[in-house]
Amino acid sequence: MCVYQPGVDVVSELLKNRGIAPEDKAEFLAPAPLAKYIKELSADFRKALVQAKDLILKAIAKDVPIVIHGDYDADGICATAILYQTLTQTLGYTKTMYFLPNRFDQGYGLSKDSVDTIWHTIQKTYGTKSGLIIPGLIITVDCGITAEPEVIHQLKALGLDIIITDHHQKKSQLPKADVLVWTDQMVGSGVALALSLVLGLRDERLVSLAGLATITDLGLLKGFNRALVRKALEILNTNPPLGIKKLLEVSGRTGGEITTYDAGYVIGPRLNASGRLESAYASLFLLLDEDPQKVTEFAQKLHVVNIERQDMTQKLYSLAQTLLTEQKSLENKIVICSHKDFHEGVIGLVAGKLAQSQHRPAVVISSLENGGKGSARSVPGLNIIDLLRSFEHLFESMGGHPMAAGFTLKKGMLDQFIQEFTAHANKVVDAALLIPTITVDMEIPLPSVTVDFVCELNRLRPFGVGNPEPVFLSRAVSVVGNDFVGREGNHLSLKLFAGAGQTSYKAIYFDARNQGVSTFGLGTKLDLVYSLALKDYNGKSYVDLIVKDFRIL
Repeated sequence: MCVYQPGVDVVSELLKNRGIAPEDKAEFLAPAPLAKYIKELSADFRKALVQAKDLILKAIAKDVPIVIHGDYDADGICATAILYQTLTQTLGYTKTMYFLPNRFDQGYGLSKDSVDTIWHTIQKTYGTKSGLIIPGLIITVDCGITAEPEVIHQLKALGLDIIITDHHQKKSQLPKADVLVWTDQMVGSGVALALSLVLGLRDERLVSLAGLATITDLGLLKGFNRALVRKALEILNTNPPLGIKKLLEVSGRTGGEITTYDAGYVIGPRLNASGRLESAYASLFLLLDEDPQKVTEFAQKLHVVNIERQDMTQKLYSLAQTLLTEQKSLENKIVICSHKDFHEGVIGLVAGKLAQSQHRPAVVISSLENGGKGSARSVPGLNIIDLLRSFEHLFESMGGHPMAAGFTLKKGMLDQFIQEFTAHANKVVDAALLIPTITVDMEIPLPSVTVDFVCELNRLRPFGVGNPEPVFLSRAVSVVGNDFVGREGNHLSLKLFAGAGQTSYKAIYFDARNQGVSTFGLGTKLDLVYSLALKDYNGKSYVDLIVKDFRIL
């Protein structure tokens, strides 16, 4: 942590905190075009993009159906829309179809059930009365890297070629696809965009979908991803896709600049909501349809489903807390709970809330008669995929990222998994990783926090993984007003004062009540840790403080 000095180059100091060398400052603040970063990716990845392009063009020349196999989360949905629009609009190929697996029927990824559904759809749509088998090409987006060998064998037996594009963690045995386009340097939509650029993509609005997915899927905002998200935010603020525009409108977000917050906490959850509780197709239709009335109806549906999702998540989070208390599971280095009432569409969200509140990895399992479906969320520094891989013999399937994973347990293995996984975590997890910490960038007197100061900080945007919002510490700040606000009354709104003759500041402490925080007496002095945001009201800009932590003096 450094101490603010008047006249200091704050941006340079913050870049130093993020490990950005002085010689890289210019490109960090003004990233190069996307093509530059694609050229800097591995030779294998670039070669695979060309091979995928050649196989797609060959399928088009043969006039065979192409099916894009997506996923039911925001990244998979956006990736499907990007590649589908590229094939149908840029290349003008009408024999292009899409398929999104249903979480509750086919489950995640390229599976026997999804292949069977796709093949029958191809035969029904393009087959002839002669019964001649119609071949086809399947392109996965945001999935496929963990496909089992028998699934690839099934594809080939049905006369289907396969291109896998994915970014999830690989297993030791890779699927024997015709082409494998994989990198963990971008999200699934980023890979789909890279392929679309090679195919000649012309609609820049599709770039905004890839950037949106990079934010929602917590992609590392450096290099390609940073350039992508900056360009995406520019498009979202000037020429957004119709579906995104309508989704923001029904969410009450009709004015002001669209930021990474809107992407991660307004747009993303609503795109995810349909796939969590129902079918993900409503979200895909929102992105593909051009009829304003239909798109508005899809947006309204997603908004309503998201409210249902929020209520269900909170209810099941409360259930998880009760179970953990009864089981004394909070004494372990990992929190893990299972129940038949855990809805598999929101267990990942419940696990995320537990990991955040308990400061340790969390696993939530929806117990089923045939085993159970689980979701895991980790803490920084602990690769949850590596931890789970020691128990692959207990899983029907498993995949994900270092910070988030999902799995399906084999029948009868639930109790064994909970017992053995807990014991393993208690043995190997470093206790130091479970201590909650906040990295403070700079100590600064509150009166030095001005609109101009925040505007200077905003040169560092977009903020996200790898480039967090700057965090500041101001000492001896006085509380001159505070009250709980929000739909559930959980957020603490404060009015702060830094001393005689100084400007007052507004601050908000999100979810303060659930963290055991009560209102402060007037005049209470605090050492305050916070991030900053600009708010516009009646044509004038104001500084808001987003409270991270405090100490009463």
